[in-house]
Amino acid sequence: MSDEEMEGEKEKHLGFIFCYKIFGFVFGLTGLGNSLRVLIFLLGVGTGWAQVQPIIRIAEIEHTDSQLMVTVESLKGKTLSYTLQRSPNLSLGSWIDQDDVTLSVLNSSRIILTLPLNNESAGYIRVVASSTLSPVALVINEVMSNNETTVVDGDGDFPDWIELYNASDNPAELTGYYLSDNDADLSKWDFPDGTILDQGKYLLVFASGKAGDEIPEGEMHANFKLSSGNEPVILSNPLLKIVDRLDPGPLVSDNSVGHGLDDLETYYVFHSGEPSPGAPNYDFIADPPEPFVQAPIFSVRGGVFDEPVTLELIPPRKEDLIHYTMDGSEPLRGSTPYRGPIELTETTVIRAVVLGASNSHPVTHTYIIGANHSLPVMALAADPEHFEFTDGYLYGFGDHMFTSRGNIIGSFPYSKSHAWKRDREIEASFEFHEPNEGGTSRMNVGVKIFGGWGSRGYPQKSMALFARSEYGY
Repeated sequence: MSDEEMEGEKEKHLGFIFCYKIFGFVFGLTGLGNSLRVLIFLLGVGTGWAQVQPIIRIAEIEHTDSQLMVTVESLKGKTLSYTLQRSPNLSLGSWIDQDDVTLSVLNSSRIILTLPLNNESAGYIRVVASSTLSPVALVINEVMSNNETTVVDGDGDFPDWIELYNASDNPAELTGYYLSDNDADLSKWDFPDGTILDQGKYLLVFASGKAGDEIPEGEMHANFKLSSGNEPVILSNPLLKIVDRLDPGPLVSDNSVGHGLDDLETYYVFHSGEPSPGAPNYDFIADPPEPFVQAPIFSVRGGVFDEPVTLELIPPRKEDLIHYTMDGSEPLRGSTPYRGPIELTETTVIRAVVLGASNSHPVTHTYIIGANHSLPVMALAADPEHFEFTDGYLYGFGDHMFTSRGNIIGSFPYSKSHAWKRDREIEASFEFHEPNEGGTSRMNVGVKIFGGWGSRGYPQKSMALFARSEYGY
């Protein structure tokens, strides 16, 4: 059922909602200050499937001015765990676990969930039941975001691809599960109904953007493509809870990132010839390379903003350490450690990494604050030392062009300066912000001084940008 349909049902105040894989009812509770509407969804998602028949039922609901009590009965005689969630508007992604719920066990099949109301505004609640036995362990096992020759689809194309692995002892039905390349849109693509991944097996999904009749027979294609270096791969369950997330970062052609064989705790980069779509991953035997470290997650993506921004940097794992810079330089171990939300009140470039034996790739976002533009805005972020006047790698004259008193040796167009060394190129982050919520394009590029006398000799120089395979393109 779509968000629009759900909203329509809400407006009609129907007494009963029934839809595929979701069973529930809606009613208003009078006597509460804001007329709390309670929506009970009966969901079972504990073993890798979205239920076709309910495994719980709501036996009784009581309320007072201060609390709501929901009696839940298990219909399958299984040991279950329960979560009570609340939503202000029924929209996808708006359901929040209620941590202040008290669970009281009546007997082996009945429990009471008690929710303090605390003068809450009107909203909706649902009960989620999960099996505590035989969970399914689904993982994103390998991702290639720059497939040139590794595997071909039925049309003869070389789309990017995502490999899933069922590491449990039970089959996993993926009906209702989602794949996405966008943290803000977890339900971007859902698996076809009836998709089952057997225990210990692999599933290959092409990230081709193909849909409907475009999909070759016998293959699975997501309706999005991967942009190397800028997009994660996210697997979510039917409740839009993230099951697994992998950000492979910029990859050269035919390289992938994935788990080592029989090692679901560590990621590695598999170089050309090592990736294994739909099959067990490469075995490094006794000499594995340095583990791959995922980059930090930005709570707010860069862009153009009218108001200040509060930014959080989220570690891929709880134990990960994040360091960041605000001057365009590449973050290193000696950079500022992240300790809490960053308040951005003026235009700022944030670059961040997760520390490791080999640090993650740096992630860069530019926040243009309080500046209204009718034209697109281009932002280029690189280490400022490259553009330093005296000895900057790209812009500088070079120490050899100064006397002991600091006077410049030579005359225009200063043909012995760094700006005339045509082989010099640096890596930079390039962002292109469209006006009026038109979106942002983001990629890593190479930057070189470009042109002749009119560029290389004067302080304001022309630059050329290059999208190269070593930057992930």
